[in-house]
Amino acid sequence: MTWISAAILGLVEGLTEFLPVSSTGHLILAKKLMGLHGHQVDSFLVVIQLGALLAAVVYYRKVIWNIVCGVFSGNLESRRLFFSLCIAACPLLICAYFFGAFVKHQLFRPVSVSIALAVGGALMVVVDRWYQRQTKLVPMAKMTFFQAMIVGASQIFSLIPGTSRSMSCMVGGQIAKLDRESAADFA
Repeated sequence: MTWISAAILGLVEGLTEFLPVSSTGHLILAKKLMGLHGHQVDSFLVVIQLGALLAAVVYYRKVIWNIVCGVFSGNLESRRLFFSLCIAACPLLICAYFFGAFVKHQLFRPVSVSIALAVGGALMVVVDRWYQRQTKLVPMAKMTFFQAMIVGASQIFSLIPGTSRSMSCMVGGQIAKLDRESAADFA
């Protein structure tokens, strides 16, 4: 892999990570289009995605710190949000445990990634149009554990490369009738 290839992959990661599109899916397609393959390329893709994860942690550091402090100080809102996040993580973790190997071996292909990108984009548009007609939307602070489970269940689809985890969460949040900002923040 050349430094130009690395720069292109870094640019793809940087442009797609904070949008509700699959950065992994776009990296898989970019890698294929550039004719890159091998364990070194795959390791590079993991490392640049860890950088994006670190950027998200830095961006949300105050929120994360407030939740952690609130959990230990007995703040009910912080505890509720913490347990909602735990509940939302469970469906994805369970499915990843049982189906992760299948996904890795069967779905990390450009055709399945392209289909997932197209289906995810269409789903986002359809749900957003339905969402715009909804009333009585709930902020994250008043989210129920059932709504957290809906968001968590929607994340299962993000196991499919090309399906964005944040898009899945936001769609799940909209289906669960969270307000738009809360659905995005929870994602």
